[in-house]
Formats: sequence, C-alpha cells, structure tokens
Amino acid sequence: VDLALLGLFTPFIADLRGYASLSMDLRGTVQKPTLSGSAYVEKGYAKFTEFYHPFSNVRADVLFNDNQILLNSVRADLAGGKVSGDGKITFQGESRQVDVKGNFNEVRLNIPEGFRTRGSGTVAIRGPQFPYTMDINYQVTGGEVIYEFGDPVSSEQSVKASAYLPRFLYQESFHPFTFLVDVNLKNPVLVNNSLVQANVSGQVKAAGVPDRLILDGTLTPAVGGKVFFRDKPFEISGGYVEYERMPPDN
Repeated sequence: VDLALLGLFTPFIADLRGYASLSMDLRGTVQKPTLSGSAYVEKGYAKFTEFYHPFSNVRADVLFNDNQILLNSVRADLAGGKVSGDGKITFQGESRQVDVKGNFNEVRLNIPEGFRTRGSGTVAIRGPQFPYTMDINYQVTGGEVIYEFGDPVSSEQSVKASAYLPRFLYQESFHPFTFLVDVNLKNPVLVNNSLVQANVSGQVKAAGVPDRLILDGTLTPAVGGKVFFRDKPFEISGGYVEYERMPPDN
C-alpha cells in the first residue's frame, strides 16, 4: 500500500511517502462485520505541516481491529537523532482516543526557526479528538539562538482540510495539536544576535498552538555577556528574564 494515499485524510502532514505491507481478515455478517489485521511500514517519510523537521526512515509495526489500532513499535530518524515510541488509538463512538508515548535522543532542532538546540527528551500524545495534546519534555544540552528578538513570527502557513475528512475537521485551517512543552537548559545556550551575546540558562514552559504560545519560566544570562543598545555594548553583571503567561516576542 502506498502511504501517499493517506495524504487525502491527513491534511496536517505536508508530505507522506513509503509503503506498508498489509494483512487483513474480514469476518462476520454484512450487518456486523469484524476486521482485524496487521501492517508493517519500512523506510517511510513524513513531514508535518507545523513541524520544521521531517521524520525519515520510519519503521512501524501495527496491529488493528474494529475498535483499536495498536502501535507495537515506531522508530524513525529525526534531525540527526533517533525517535522511538508505541501506543494505541481506541475507537469509541465519535471518539478517537489517542494514547501514544515515545522518546527522542540526540536531536538537533531548529524550532522555532533561529533557535538551534540539541538534546533529548520524551513526548506523549493524548486526547479523544482534535486538537490532541502533545506533551514534550526537552532536556537541552547545548545550542545557539540567532533569532532576532522583535522580528514578526510568520503565521501565514495554514492547513487546509480535505473534503473527505469528518465534518469537525472540515474548515479552512485547524491545529492538530495543542502543545505543552517543558524545556530545561541543562547546559547554557548561546544567544547570539544584534541585541544579546551571552550564554543563557534556565527553564521555560510553553503552552498553546504554534502561533499562540504562552510562556512561563525564567532565563538567566551569564555574567560577562553583552547587551547592545543602539549598537553600544553593555556588559551584563546580573539579572534574569522572567515569563509569566507571556507570548515569546515579549
């Protein structure tokens, strides 16, 4: 089965490639059929609309029946690192209950663009319907921020839903996930732009959809770093930046 065919029903995936080996068993009556089977995906590729990095070399072992899809094992390459996970999707009436968890190791992310980090962490996707909650714990071991603070964040990109989707998804645009992200800077990260040149440490939590994130947390620049005002450098002798339910641009 060509995975590209699933693109009709997954508008939040910008690019989907690869093949799946599929085995199915259909039994029962016309009034009450029963379906079970398995699928195996190898060398798959997926690029999510709201995620900068693609998942490549995707391998997945899947079992399914009338009521449930069981993800026995999912593995992929992501941003120079590895991703693995498992979980299930349960069908209960109108509900599509998702419970998937996994981890990522030694990735090098550029999210948002201009925030280059490396590290490892865990991810969990849960919920009964769209938008699902994606809970991410990211332990950052290094990186560099070259983003120019105050630059507008592009929000032109939208997801157009397919007419073949359920009605609750048929709209001009929608966000498939609501994010709960906990970022812990285990090692300082260099902020290197026209306003600041300093190593920064701290912990920040972000919640919301990509174009409407709210931040909580504290970032502390290292003593000896520099802040620029009208191109004149000032040495940092102390201080911190605190977010309390504020957007990233503040």
